[in-house]
Amino acid sequence: MKLKRKTKRRLSLMSFIGGADPVSDDLVTGEAKAKRVYNFETASGALVKAKGFGEYYTCAPGLTFVAPLTRDDGKTVYAGRRSDGYFVGISSMDGTAEGSETFETESLLLDADPAVFSGEINGTPSLLMSTPALGLFSWDGYSHIDFITSAPHVTSMAMHNERLFACVAGEENSLWYSDDLDPTNWRVSLDEAGFIRFDDERGALKKVVSFGGYLYVFRERGITRVTAYGDQTEFAVTHLFTAGGRIFDETVAVCGNEIIFLSSDGLFVFDGAQARRISPKTLPYFEATGRSRAFFRDGKYYLACRTSKGDETIGCESGDYVNDAILEYDVYDGKSVLYRGIDVRGFYYLPQIDKILFTRAAGQPLIFTDDGALLREPLEAKWKMPFSHLGLPHRPKTLDEITFFADCKVILGIESNREKVSYEILPRGRLARVKLRLVGDVFSIELSTTDPSGRIAAPTIVYT
Repeated sequence: MKLKRKTKRRLSLMSFIGGADPVSDDLVTGEAKAKRVYNFETASGALVKAKGFGEYYTCAPGLTFVAPLTRDDGKTVYAGRRSDGYFVGISSMDGTAEGSETFETESLLLDADPAVFSGEINGTPSLLMSTPALGLFSWDGYSHIDFITSAPHVTSMAMHNERLFACVAGEENSLWYSDDLDPTNWRVSLDEAGFIRFDDERGALKKVVSFGGYLYVFRERGITRVTAYGDQTEFAVTHLFTAGGRIFDETVAVCGNEIIFLSSDGLFVFDGAQARRISPKTLPYFEATGRSRAFFRDGKYYLACRTSKGDETIGCESGDYVNDAILEYDVYDGKSVLYRGIDVRGFYYLPQIDKILFTRAAGQPLIFTDDGALLREPLEAKWKMPFSHLGLPHRPKTLDEITFFADCKVILGIESNREKVSYEILPRGRLARVKLRLVGDVFSIELSTTDPSGRIAAPTIVYT
């Protein structure tokens, strides 16, 4: 009697553009979405090694805060806070020892990275800065620092309709505002400065943002809109959104015609009237913590966050860290990249070189590089497919072969509910073909590389 020969079947993953779904059960996710992906870009449909991070030389190592100011003489200088807490003026940040230098300012020890606003004080371009302990002060880009003694100790501020509005340390239920056209005058009266009290369940006032013609106050558990035109007696308050969890104010960023923020309930988009959650199924998984930081530049929202990392250790995860990843979210097409293994504490834009500066706990700040590494140490990039029954849920299967194209060294891992194997492959730009005889009911494959410019495309699974 002849035995019936099993039909060879093929599952081709022609595109990785589906991103990740770390939330759904493996068997309902489908093979096109990853269970986990990091340090790969997938927008092209292939797995392409994501950017890396290299040191950017500054004359003040350990910078935790940077803010540019174009002075009245047209020169752009920078305010900074060194790792020892001292304020520093920086004349240039071109990334070289020859072109970067500090200059003498009044000695000032900052208790925290300051809230900052760039504008004019009495017709002079200046930075207004404030910390919870020191209060509000101005710097014109030269040596002198002026304290504004009438002002409260500001923790967040925004200019709106010619007044400076502020959240204040020690008065977390009050929104303060300066005199009209004078951010240095905080004397409370009906025709000068004042404050608005908020006594409701949305909690403390954390961040104030001018957006779309209104002022928005982000609170511990909600968003409030303030209509503030002309006379302060006509200011109006509208409560728009009550959050189920805590809103992390350091992640609030204006992103074109919307605002994105992180709460303990997930990542949200706010359009000025309503907030909606960005589905976690389209974003890599991360934990919401109060140490997260965010920044918006060139259509992308960057979130320094902490991942639920699993068993492996990448980059900074081998030591002490607060954050271990950066989520890069494109606000226009919804695609994302998760850079894992980097502990970033803050984001700042450097107009001198048109780049984002990433500050960290110690050492020189970082900028993006093209080597896919962290400080020249290779970062692993990984894509992991959810477990799948390969369209045959009712019987065991045998994996016979896996093929894919790659121009880098690849670690291929294959796992079934019965066994697990891995292979190191160097295709050199050709089709890689791996012969197998792996039996199981469900299977997952994993593709990883540490090569700086790796590209992996079009894997096909052959099984019977």
